Amino acid sequence: MAKSLRSKSKRKFRSIKRTEVFAPIEDARLERLAQKQADIAENSEMNLELKENERGRQRVEISTKMEIGENSNNEKM
Repeated sequence: MAKSLRSKSKRKFRSIKRTEVFAPIEDARLERLAQKQADIAENSEMNLELKENERGRQRVEISTKMEIGENSNNEKM
C-alpha cells in the first residue's frame, strides 16, 4: 500500500526537496525579477524626465505662438 502524505518519511523528503532543490531556484528567480523591476523603474524615471523636458519645450513653443497670434489680431483691429 502507498504511504499517506501524513507519514513522517514523506514529510521529511518533501521538506528536504523544498529547501535543497526548489529554494535555490526560487531565490534566483526572485533576484532576476527584482533586477528587472529595478531596471524598468530606472528607465521609467529617465523617460519621465525626458517627457517633462519635452512638455516644457512644447509649452514654450505654444506660448510664443499664442503671443504672435494675439499681436496679429490686435494690429488688425
